[in-house]
Amino acid sequence: MRCLALLIASAFFLEDCFAESRVEYISRLKRDLFKSYDKDVIPVMKTGKAVPLSAGLSIFDMDLTDSGELDFTAWGRFMWTDERLAWKPEEYGGVDVLRIPGGDVWAPDMELYNGIEYGPGYFSVQMKDRTLLAILYSSGKVLYIPPLHGRVKCTDEKFADWPWGDYDCMIKMGSWTFDGNMMNLTKYENKDYITMEALDLQVGKYASSLIFTEDSFKENPLETKFYPCCDEPYQSLNYRFKVQRKWRMTEKGMESNPSLKNKFQEE
Repeated sequence: MRCLALLIASAFFLEDCFAESRVEYISRLKRDLFKSYDKDVIPVMKTGKAVPLSAGLSIFDMDLTDSGELDFTAWGRFMWTDERLAWKPEEYGGVDVLRIPGGDVWAPDMELYNGIEYGPGYFSVQMKDRTLLAILYSSGKVLYIPPLHGRVKCTDEKFADWPWGDYDCMIKMGSWTFDGNMMNLTKYENKDYITMEALDLQVGKYASSLIFTEDSFKENPLETKFYPCCDEPYQSLNYRFKVQRKWRMTEKGMESNPSLKNKFQEE
């Protein structure tokens, strides 16, 4: 009986000795996922089965110049599926999520179509460099939320009632090279608008001087177009909105808008 107890105890001891730690599970998982992974190849696994991509923006800060240029910083919202990066958590100690450098995985070539700046520090380069971590789930879903800086030209020609009027602007983004048969673009969380939770985090002197007015986001931003040259569809997200200044700083201090409209309310 004593020998049997010793054998059982020895078995548990050996099991503990050979059990992998969480760090070892993650290291092995990363080796298995990326040993033959090509981040430059779009993860279309079958012809006719487009990669699902949901995309959106959350404004963090924005300002409108007297030349009608809207300068903004936003948090991107991008989620897609890469079946090459799926795994079974039970084979890796229950690990069901990884945080991976964004530059190590394939990512959609999203571009700000109506941007007027494309150099370092702007949308294009930030999406290409992908210096932040992406969240990778065991299902193969990838979530990437980068800060993005953009500048677009607003469409009002006269800019009446400057600087207190409300002015028409738009932000249009989509894939630079992939058509709808390769990548199926949808709205992040099915929202027709640019969210403002990041903007609302700012208070006091750090708060943005601009708001989206109640006349914003009246249309579905998801657009699908066909061109005479090609049979495939091309998709984009085109957000149309109005911005208005809440206040401005002058030599005498802060001056408030005397005719401020109601702010756009998210659903």
